Amino acid sequence: AGFSHWISPNNNATNSSGFTALPGGIRYTDGNYYSWTSEGYFWTATQAYPAVGTYISLHTLFENLNRSTFDKANGFSVRCIHD
Repeated sequence: AGFSHWISPNNNATNSSGFTALPGGIRYTDGNYYSWTSEGYFWTATQAYPAVGTYISLHTLFENLNRSTFDKANGFSVRCIHD
């Protein structure tokens, strides 16, 4: 929560889940990065199609998570969890 890593307004950020997500943005296939201070995109373990993965995203303007699919040739963040 707050503005240490996310740009303002970071609406309703509380970090109540304990997952301190950082806004890594997107790396498109052209090699450029976009939205690295306002959006966090994270691949999930779910695959939509062989070349299409499922992701969740967070945005500084919205308090809800978004879930969608995107071409795996692009770069999103990955959260590793140790069992």
